[in-house]
Amino acid sequence: MTRAFSDPSARILALRFRLLGDIILTTPALRLLRDRFPNATIDYVAEPEFDEVLRGLPSIDEVVRYDRARIKNSVMGAAGIAFARSLRGRSYDVAIDLHGGPRSALQTLASGAPLRIGYSGPHGVFCYNSRIPRRPPGGRIHSVLQQLRLLAPLGIHPGQRIPCVEMAEPGGEAHERAERLVARARESGCEGIAAIHVPSANPFRNWGVERIAGVARGVAALGLRPVFVGGADGESVYRQMVSRIGVQAVSLLAQTTPLELRAVVARSRVFIGVDSGPMHVAATTPTPIVAVFGPNVPETSGPWTDRATIVQEAVDCRPCDQSRCVYGDYRCFGRLDSDRIVGAVERWVKADLSPRPRDLPASLYGNAVSG
Repeated sequence: MTRAFSDPSARILALRFRLLGDIILTTPALRLLRDRFPNATIDYVAEPEFDEVLRGLPSIDEVVRYDRARIKNSVMGAAGIAFARSLRGRSYDVAIDLHGGPRSALQTLASGAPLRIGYSGPHGVFCYNSRIPRRPPGGRIHSVLQQLRLLAPLGIHPGQRIPCVEMAEPGGEAHERAERLVARARESGCEGIAAIHVPSANPFRNWGVERIAGVARGVAALGLRPVFVGGADGESVYRQMVSRIGVQAVSLLAQTTPLELRAVVARSRVFIGVDSGPMHVAATTPTPIVAVFGPNVPETSGPWTDRATIVQEAVDCRPCDQSRCVYGDYRCFGRLDSDRIVGAVERWVKADLSPRPRDLPASLYGNAVSG
């Protein structure tokens, strides 16, 4: 055990299979891990689609691809067994399960690392030998701070300043493609672009067709061109909305990789969207964010940046487990006014922005690391 704390050649494995935003929220922990063990080998297990998000970060030596679909569909679990053997063959000293699900717990165990860190729970008893309570003593805390609690067994106790979230820097091709896409939005002249995330039709993510259209009209009145971003899951919402916008706009839905999206957002005057992967991508850039929160609360999943305005409604059912709306009307989104969102955009457009800091106060959302 002692070797993992002090040996400069320690081999450390971090596991977080998915999703985009969740992976981005682990990067401050990785930065602190690298600061504590500058000469260690630090590998990260993630699904293949997130390889480009992590590859090249100074805190990570290698992204180990976990092909969940292939492993799930393999005969007699052969692919999963082969993957576990490959992890064990790397002879890790420490494995940190940043995910906490049953699959990541089993792979943490299978790694054979002498020190295996994860959250306490049903599978934690068998898979980890250093367990952290999932619920901190002081109650709910931000996801970034929650990940940091898993570093305590390694002697890492963060102070009052926490690193910003990050992702791999877009390469030349991503920047060139983003520039071409953004150029389309600027063709007829505007004072800049506003990246607006179009969510899926999931009512716990969809902040409303009329509301999104109203925000698009509002940012156009500020001289900005609305540029809609997101994945293919937002196309049905966009089709319902497009005839109601009434202003010139550009859709980049399902046209960008995560790195290209980052490059597009970095070229925007503001990003507007719900708690989502794209919102956390935006938090890795200097671009201000207007974050629209419905069933979730920013205290646990707000964008980890000091350039964000949270727009939310104080309803008594938040945070919500998102299995069903107890009132049936999704009032957390339904009571929001698009004018409030546009007002927040206008304040950022007029703001005199100072250079982006390298780290942020642990109390950014009113909570701190404890326990």
